[in-house]
This record gives sequence, structure tokens and C-alpha cells, in this order.
Amino acid sequence: LREGNAVFLRSFTLPPGQYSLETAAMDQGSRRKSVDRCPVEVPEGPPALGLSSLAVIKRVEPVAPGALESEDPFRLGGTRIVPYVGEAEIAAGAPLNLFLVAYPGPGLAAKPELVIEFLRDGRVVARSTPELPAPDGQGRIPFVASIRPTGLGPGLYQVRALLRQGSLTADESTALRVDPPRP
Repeated sequence: LREGNAVFLRSFTLPPGQYSLETAAMDQGSRRKSVDRCPVEVPEGPPALGLSSLAVIKRVEPVAPGALESEDPFRLGGTRIVPYVGEAEIAAGAPLNLFLVAYPGPGLAAKPELVIEFLRDGRVVARSTPELPAPDGQGRIPFVASIRPTGLGPGLYQVRALLRQGSLTADESTALRVDPPRP
């Protein structure tokens, strides 16, 4: 791959506990290698309210006709969401597409509400409150938010998703670089 990313997906189930995810990669051309390790925690039982990682969408691809069913969390019906693997970036004034999966609290009467905030230097500079659809048959709410954040100048931002249901909250965030507008 020249100036691209390779994405490896593998679904599996782990019992509750603390784990270490180790990755290694090598560029065949330059023979450069990279190794990384990050902690992963699998909690005991499902949380009362949950939110997946917040992903900035790089592009959306059609799923090949005849493709087998998959547990790929980025697959929605006949499309597959391709998130940014490295630092996400958009041009100032361009639309921003985000993907997340909300896990509402089972048996709670209150409807889950989503708030998306844009922070710069720790201060909220923009906010959006998109309407969530009803949960799917498994109780999840896969959601794509298409937002045109106005007033965001070039720079680094934190995008934070806050899920509220009654007195419960869950949140996730990701980094975003806004570049000067493209001519």
C-alpha cells in the first residue's frame, strides 16, 4: 500500500478481565517495524448505559454482493463504514460524519439523548443534539451523525459524544484536526 492504511478486522469474545493488546507492523519496502501495546478492559456484565468508541468516518463503501454475514461493527446493512485510522481531519466548513453505537439501559423508561460537543483547549466551542433512532433488534443504536460544524477555525479539537438516559451518562471522545478551507 502506498500512502494508505491496511485495516485488519477480527471479531472474538473475551471473558471479563484486564488484557494487553499488542500489535506489530512492518513496511516491506523500507523494512521499518513498529510495535505497540495498549491496555484493554472487558468489564463484568453489560454496563447500564454504554457508548462505543467515537469514529470519524473517512469514507463509506458498499458491501460486496453475496458477502457473508459479519459481526463487523462498522458494517451497516449493505454498507461498510471506514473510519480514520490515524488523525482525523476535515477542511474548515466541510461536513463531518461521525459513527457510534449507543447501548441504551435496558428497562429504563427515559429515552436516550445524544449530545455532540466540539472542544478546543478544553472549552466547548460548538454543540449538536442529533435525534437518535429506536434501538435495533439487539438493543443497540448504530448511528451516523452528519454535522456541518460552523465557526470551527483551523486547529486541533476534541469531539465528545455524551449519551444520557435518565440519571445515567456515558461519554467517548476523539481528536479532530480542522484544516484551512480548500480552494
